[in-house]
Amino acid sequence: MIPQVNVNKNSGSYYDTFVLDLTASFPNCEIYYTIDGTIPSVNSNLYTAPIEIYKTMTVNAIAKKDSAISSVYSFNYYLPQPQIAADKITGLYDDPTVLKLSTNLTGYDIFYTDDGTIPTIKSKKYTNSIKIDNSTKIKAISIKKDSSSNVLSEIYIINDNNIPVGSGTNIQGASAIVEGDVIWKRANSPYNINSNILISEGARLFIEPGVQIKISENCFIRVNGSLFSYGNDKNKVFFTGKTTALWDAIQINSPYYIGKTLLSYTNISGAKIGINTTQNCDLNINNSIISNNSSGINSQYDGVTINDSTISYNSTYGVNGKANINGCIIKNNGTDGIVFLGGNINNSTISNNSSGINSQYDGVTINNSTVSYNSTYGINGKADINGCIIKNNGTDGIIFVGGTVNKCEVINNLNAGINIKTNYLSVLGSKILGNKIGILNDNSFYTNVNGNSIYNNTDYNVKINANKATNMTLDFKNNYWGTTDISAIRDNICDYYFDFDNLPKALIEPLLTTEPEIYNKIIFVEMPKNQDDIVITKDNLKSISTIKLNVFAQESLNTAIYASFYKNKKLLGVKCLNVYIPYGNSEYIIPIGSNYTNESDEVKLLLWNENLVPYAKFETGQQESNIVEIVGNIINQNDAVVTKSNLNSLRNVKFNIVTAENISATIYVGFYNENKLLGIEKFNNNILSGTTQQNLAFNNIVPTNT
Repeated sequence: MIPQVNVNKNSGSYYDTFVLDLTASFPNCEIYYTIDGTIPSVNSNLYTAPIEIYKTMTVNAIAKKDSAISSVYSFNYYLPQPQIAADKITGLYDDPTVLKLSTNLTGYDIFYTDDGTIPTIKSKKYTNSIKIDNSTKIKAISIKKDSSSNVLSEIYIINDNNIPVGSGTNIQGASAIVEGDVIWKRANSPYNINSNILISEGARLFIEPGVQIKISENCFIRVNGSLFSYGNDKNKVFFTGKTTALWDAIQINSPYYIGKTLLSYTNISGAKIGINTTQNCDLNINNSIISNNSSGINSQYDGVTINDSTISYNSTYGVNGKANINGCIIKNNGTDGIVFLGGNINNSTISNNSSGINSQYDGVTINNSTVSYNSTYGINGKADINGCIIKNNGTDGIIFVGGTVNKCEVINNLNAGINIKTNYLSVLGSKILGNKIGILNDNSFYTNVNGNSIYNNTDYNVKINANKATNMTLDFKNNYWGTTDISAIRDNICDYYFDFDNLPKALIEPLLTTEPEIYNKIIFVEMPKNQDDIVITKDNLKSISTIKLNVFAQESLNTAIYASFYKNKKLLGVKCLNVYIPYGNSEYIIPIGSNYTNESDEVKLLLWNENLVPYAKFETGQQESNIVEIVGNIINQNDAVVTKSNLNSLRNVKFNIVTAENISATIYVGFYNENKLLGIEKFNNNILSGTTQQNLAFNNIVPTNT
């Protein structure tokens, strides 16, 4: 008998380090393995203890019993890049402070310097905290064996009241050159810029929360040193034009080894280019809004990170160049949302632009993001696309020039879901539904299309245009086609069987007989005890601070759990709780807080997540912060009973809402039967201030019963 190799963790994506156990199918076997991608032999590492999976790696293993040797078993594990974070951002502090550092992966050590030098494993090792008594430049890195994070660089200025305060009103002439350390204070705001501003090499300009900078036509702010604009959620910093005429740009001209630019809670509008980098730099943009410029951010060089920001309503592109983009909203830009020359896009939304993402360079990854409702394509070019939703784009969802599509939803795009323009295609574990053509193969000689759901595309599920040798075959095996009827499947595939003179065969057998699950799963094995008895009122709200529940997760993952509050079948509000849940069984405590209802009568709590709501697909990552107050019930709400027979006639609901300002908000429509929530449809709406009536179209909800 030939032995087999088994593991305690299947191949896949994991959110933290873990140990991998290898076992053989028979006792008294020897297991040999490699972790460098090479083929193992009896001269490779002999397995004697669990293997630590601390970075993305492939484990290849063989089992040997006597003279019998197994085939090679390959296990692929994907982990996030190591990251390091500080609990305090670069800025000016009135008093000495204490800094805490953290890393996203268990088992990584943090090393740091406080003299501006690059940290290594020989630098100071971080333990609990770092006390900052004087102005200090901290650089830190997280390291484990041969894996390390990027270097974190922060500057903490302890204000001893000796830093000069920049005068307000009008800045021009000599005052337009910043030398040394200068603070622009809110008390002197607004700062009217009447000529070009230069922050000299070695100089640092600090801008307090609430400061307004009004810039004259064609003037720029050039950063040869460091710029720290540290607004907060209540008092932002504003860079605007003095008039409707465009000012030039914030020009980042200092290399990363000389200066640093931090823009936090900073709004930039009215410029030709909001931010323009001229060389490799150290630029961090956090919780900011770059909008209503001619162009948003031009970053042709390395060193740009954009976190939790909105880039919108720029006349041309939103972002053009290289950047790491995390948790951002990039919408309503006149040409491209992103013209990408390199970097990563994570947990972001790119929507309602002329086109979504144009990426023509190698090394781009797009993870857990939504690309939707762009006038033309969603994504065009080269990229590894993981866990994304690409939907409702005006032409193709993805125009594929190179890379992979893994665990994605590609749905309801007006032309092709995926249009292949490259010699090789890899699409794994994805849903390709509701497009005009599911997969359009214009140029692919080799395909690896496995484990997908490909059905309900209006013209063809697969269409092969390219003329190939008729003896060539393309791999479309192990997919789910919405049916097991081979003839029906073939009717929706344009290949050799449509044109045997010119087209190759699409190999579809064996096929999947049930639809694969592409989402990370949480299985609730025990709901909160006495859930029906959890009744929240004004009186007891503060005493019900947490809810406990037991969960089993098939893998470690970040996910969202939703706590919804309702009264008499009326949904009052939903709270999104983004949580990390480890593999296996665990108890999770959900904080409830004290601000979910102003109802005087009793309000019940219902817990749910993606797995419990079969027609709701929610993105993890950035949460919506705008609040919409519903002041009018849905018109004829009690009569809006959806059945299979009347579904086609019920296409919208109307209700009145009031908002304090113009906002973009997310509205949820819930479908339920006898208090059981069956599904949720999510809508992104632009809502004007005041009281308005909203008309929500729901086209994709199909109830599971009548």
